[in-house]
Amino acid sequence: MYKKNTFKSKLNGQLKVTTVLKDLGYEVDPDDEEDQQFGCNLHGGEDSHPSARVYPSTNSWYCFACKKTRDVVSTVCDVNNVDFKTALKYLFDVYAIKIEKDIKEDEEEHDEGKIMLTNLDSFLLLLTKARKLDKDKTVRIWSIFDNMSQQYSHKKINLTALENLILKLKSKITL
Repeated sequence: MYKKNTFKSKLNGQLKVTTVLKDLGYEVDPDDEEDQQFGCNLHGGEDSHPSARVYPSTNSWYCFACKKTRDVVSTVCDVNNVDFKTALKYLFDVYAIKIEKDIKEDEEEHDEGKIMLTNLDSFLLLLTKARKLDKDKTVRIWSIFDNMSQQYSHKKINLTALENLILKLKSKITL
């Protein structure tokens, strides 16, 4: 299962918040790369003076009346009063965004990482059972392995980083 941030980052990379705001009826210029002021009606009524500012450089906007920063997805959530999943579906449908290939590649990479960790775990278990390493080295290596597994499962490192860490770990194992 993928976290909201995975989808949000992919959408924010493919879709400009100014485009979404314009399409939702706000007076912004999607082609203007400079910050723009506009009226926000999400805090209860129309603005007599523009209360929001869009920041194309961060693909976000802030309403000074709402006191809230929004990106592509949160804009759709708030304007259409829908949940995250419905906002994603809306954005995928309206803007014909495809990320299934990326998700499939992420899943394949994650599966490959899990296989690598499982193989390393089996190898370390065999070494431990055969008592091929002294106690201190065994504890140190298992500690490194546990740390790698946690970082990978929490997506703090990618497959390439995991491979590099496994190579480093293996280099520390001298029989």
